[in-house]
Amino acid sequence: MKVAPYVRKVNFHETDAMGVVHHTNYLKYFEEARVDWLQKVGHPYEVTAAKGIHYAMVNVSCSYLRAAQFGDEVSVTIGLRELTSARMVIWFEIRVGDEVSARGDGSFCAVSVAGGSPRIVSLRREVPEFFELLDGLERG
Repeated sequence: MKVAPYVRKVNFHETDAMGVVHHTNYLKYFEEARVDWLQKVGHPYEVTAAKGIHYAMVNVSCSYLRAAQFGDEVSVTIGLRELTSARMVIWFEIRVGDEVSARGDGSFCAVSVAGGSPRIVSLRREVPEFFELLDGLERG
């Protein structure tokens, strides 16, 4: 399943004194794109959140290759790199036009917040339809 990129314009408040996107905002773009991707693959974030299950980011990496600037349109393409019963690794690529601006990976753990303290849970067991959907996606 090929998923259309998430597209947005860079806001002025996301830039630094040099007029480029502050590095921390790329992680926000990753997160916005991830929520959009879940919607597009057919399992909106709200579905598992309603069951008390969320995805905690446990690791993230980002390589900055070209600075995005105020007014640029950025497109974020993402896909599934790895899946276990409790963890997924997603890759991200941010482009400005034809140029790659940043690439990265994020590891997310399925976490239940039911009953107080968050605890790691199995997606395969707690949300089998979502796990099967993810398991059927092409890895990149």
